[in-house]
Amino acid sequence: MITKKDFKTVAGIIRDSLPQDKTSQNDYLCGKRDALWWVADDLADYFTTQNPRFDRSRFIKACGLGD
Repeated sequence: MITKKDFKTVAGIIRDSLPQDKTSQNDYLCGKRDALWWVADDLADYFTTQNPRFDRSRFIKACGLGD
């Protein structure tokens, strides 16, 4: 079973991989951010099947991709 510690570790890896300049219009940085969002979203889908207490919204925010 995947644990809360695992969820936090994965979210931290994604967050640390995000471009630091969130306002940049650079195509590469925008593409990287979009790609990481899709990865986080797909992982959240999987995590939901592995742990009934998994909180998708909290995970996406922990990845640095939430509102």
